[in-house]
Amino acid sequence: MKDDCRYVRAVRGRPRKSDAERAEVRQRILESTASVYVEHGHAGLTVERIARAAGMSKPTFYKYFPSSTAAMSELVAECNRRLRERIEAAVSGRSELTDKIDAGIDAYLDWSDEIGDALLVFRAEEAGSPAVVAGLRTESNAVYSGMIEALAADSNLHPAPEVIAMLLAAMQAGARQYQADPSRRAAVKQGMLRFAAIAALPSDPSGDGV
Repeated sequence: MKDDCRYVRAVRGRPRKSDAERAEVRQRILESTASVYVEHGHAGLTVERIARAAGMSKPTFYKYFPSSTAAMSELVAECNRRLRERIEAAVSGRSELTDKIDAGIDAYLDWSDEIGDALLVFRAEEAGSPAVVAGLRTESNAVYSGMIEALAADSNLHPAPEVIAMLLAAMQAGARQYQADPSRRAAVKQGMLRFAAIAALPSDPSGDGV
């Protein structure tokens, strides 16, 4: 009799989602997180808004993420993963440093296209209220540093930390300019290439770095 009751409850209840279905719902939440962030910024990123945009209830949202902050952190991590994959694929098989940098910059600008308005909002908030996105920026900087390492792999390029920081700032500034006016991509890329060329100069023999 007990077994029959368990069977009845299983039939009446909703069937468990498959791994693929759960992954699809999770991705829908991340996409909704991005759209809510673009519209309302970090301060307006709430579970209620994300759940509404994803077409689900708040209890359903909480089955996947404990908070809106957790969803945003995973979204940033996914975007960073895409960037790393793009860079690694772009430089794969290239031996010349100049070729790697050229391909890497294209991959970075393509990634900026893919992320779109969310990247613009993030950078605007970073400029206006750095503390709001400080944690997310720390995660991103780790990926950007990995990007520089991928570009410098198998080369004699060993830039000082200060040079890496300047190169990252130049890359991010270039992407901002490109997103503001995509028609200037060629000019923006040339500026980024020039800055990268300076960063690739041999270190000062005195040991003070570039």
